[in-house]
Amino acid sequence: MLTRKSLLNKSSFLFSKLSGVDPLLHKNILAMQRLDKIFSSLTRYYPYSTFALDPASLNMVICDIIVNSRKNIVEIGSGISTVVIAKLLEMNGIEASFHSIDADEGWASLINQYLIDEGLTERCKLHYIPLSKSGSHWYDETTIANLKPAIGTIDCLVVDGPIAYLPGTKQARHGALAHFQDLLQERHSIFLDDALRPGEREVIARWKAQFGYDFKTIGSVAVHLNGSHHNIE
Repeated sequence: MLTRKSLLNKSSFLFSKLSGVDPLLHKNILAMQRLDKIFSSLTRYYPYSTFALDPASLNMVICDIIVNSRKNIVEIGSGISTVVIAKLLEMNGIEASFHSIDADEGWASLINQYLIDEGLTERCKLHYIPLSKSGSHWYDETTIANLKPAIGTIDCLVVDGPIAYLPGTKQARHGALAHFQDLLQERHSIFLDDALRPGEREVIARWKAQFGYDFKTIGSVAVHLNGSHHNIE
């Protein structure tokens, strides 16, 4: 059946094709327009670099939190998305647990200062966890294990860390499910950023083999939705 949403998606795609605009770029432009209400409510401007979730991916996370009533959110790799998600929780009066993890102490301190500036420290708990000295390129396993009781369970897992573009680190993000799969609720979502890179494609294949999870790549993010859910695209 041709729904209003499918008509809008087809119209958007045709417009981008006819205008010569890359479809993904057009999708990101539309997403920024949709996210504007959150960004414009912040007290100051914050950097939005190419390392961050792109607008289309971030918008899907935001939609998932709202329409699928996510209440236990974990983000691996902090950034502007941390501030935006925390602000969403405040704006919409969503009572949720939100933990964000980062391996860069200076960066974690900076993002935490943004949360302080916006009065959002009650909406997000940011944790600096250094990488393991074992050479796994994952976070320190003991610190992660000690954090898990505070997290409790997870119904939305956003994976954008640790760094996985340097030589020898391309499968660093495999640890996200290796260490947190046991906390996932029956109804949950998983977002893996940079899903078009070879390393992340290998991670997705390993997760499929180990946990049986299927992922759909949408733009630059791979998405797994488990259990009943509403559309977030």
